[in-house]
Amino acid sequence: AKELFSDYSKFELFLQTVRSNPVKDFNDTYKLQFDTGQQYVRMESFKKDGDIMGIVIDVTSSVLRSRRIEKERDIDMLTGIYNRRAFESILDKIYEDPELIKHSALIMLDADGLKQLNDKYGHKIGDDYLCELVNQVNHISPENTLFSRQGGDEFVLFYYGCNTNEELMKYISALNKMRDRTEFSVENDTTIKIKYSIGYILCRGRKESYSDLLREADLKMYEDKKERNALIKTSISFIIGFILGGLYFI
Repeated sequence: AKELFSDYSKFELFLQTVRSNPVKDFNDTYKLQFDTGQQYVRMESFKKDGDIMGIVIDVTSSVLRSRRIEKERDIDMLTGIYNRRAFESILDKIYEDPELIKHSALIMLDADGLKQLNDKYGHKIGDDYLCELVNQVNHISPENTLFSRQGGDEFVLFYYGCNTNEELMKYISALNKMRDRTEFSVENDTTIKIKYSIGYILCRGRKESYSDLLREADLKMYEDKKERNALIKTSISFIIGFILGGLYFI
């Protein structure tokens, strides 16, 4: 401080450095980076008797509090991904740049059998199951992914920025391959498969009605769920028939 106040040019250079890190959405507020962490200050200036006066106020606590509130508003607190409101808001911003979208897809994902899991093992296990599902999906998704929990056991993904539909389908294929193959531990040595139904719609690199895209992907997801349930029932019927047939033979 002594050095800065004794040399106007150094002081002006210091102010320029501070002003080079403005904080978005906060007027006249800047970020200071120290070895011990970050601090935020608001700088105001005014003229008095021909001189320029200024005041610097430490606003770190209010900025951090505002950021925390903003995060809680946008993030699903269970899974750590975006909620519905934030997803739609960010999607609108992405669509403002067609070059950013390129080849894209909207994907609906619904966790299978969550109610039965909650009823059998409790809601804590059900919550852990959803978190693990999100972790697995994040692991195989492309860098340009917008992922949100719509509520309950429903999720929406937006893959974008792929150069070709073939590249895009590679990630969607990975989603298909992962389900029913990843195990989740529920208690002791008991494990279950992570299961979900999906439906997707390719967006053809142009903005379309989000509600229309979501409706179409949702319909395809329920078609997938219906087919999966029918396959399970057929498999169970086959096993029961095989067992009964074996007993009759004996």
